[in-house]
Amino acid sequence: MIAGIVLIATGVKHVVAHVEGSAHGAIWLLAGGVALYLLGDVSFRWVIGIRPVLVRVVGAVVALLLAIIGSQWNGVSQLGTPGALLIVLLTIEQRLERGSGEICV
Repeated sequence: MIAGIVLIATGVKHVVAHVEGSAHGAIWLLAGGVALYLLGDVSFRWVIGIRPVLVRVVGAVVALLLAIIGSQWNGVSQLGTPGALLIVLLTIEQRLERGSGEICV
């Protein structure tokens, strides 16, 4: 999880350093960091026994797909998209927990 945070911070630094132009490669750092963080969180939750984990696994896969799609976007879009993805994931996870009780997947 810490490695994911470091990758995200490096991606943010890269985007901020290239405000005027396109920050090529920053989306890989940002999305890869988000994916690595989510997978680390999934493994931590799995060991501890906290569920659900499926939403976060799907989120890690979607983050990597965003890296493929978002390589041509500008820096602000590259910075905002992984953040928006995390907000959507947490919202989905909260609604699933409220709607059907506990999810064991």
